[in-house]
Amino acid sequence: LPTKKMSGSLSADELRTMMKEVIKTELTPIISRLDEIELRFQIMSTQQQNSLAGRDDHLVAVPNEQGEFPEEFPTTIRSLSGIEVLPDGQQNNWNNMKTIRLLEFYGEEFE
Repeated sequence: LPTKKMSGSLSADELRTMMKEVIKTELTPIISRLDEIELRFQIMSTQQQNSLAGRDDHLVAVPNEQGEFPEEFPTTIRSLSGIEVLPDGQQNNWNNMKTIRLLEFYGEEFE
């Protein structure tokens, strides 16, 4: 935009500065809120997908409320049993400590 005075009393530079301030103060909180909503939708849709999984279907890791993913996540519902041999013949390596760490990661209360 040219820097000479426009039909109003603001120059193009002044208008540009004002627009940046409006974006910063008005749109940034809206964008932030949309990001929160998108994360919440991702969490809910992944939880829904996992709730429909069968015992041997692959589970998808679910982010926590901060958008972080756990270091370890069970691969199937069957793997949560901790004592069964998996369908591919491998011994299951999920245990109670991994379950406790997962609950803590999601901020769940447990006894």
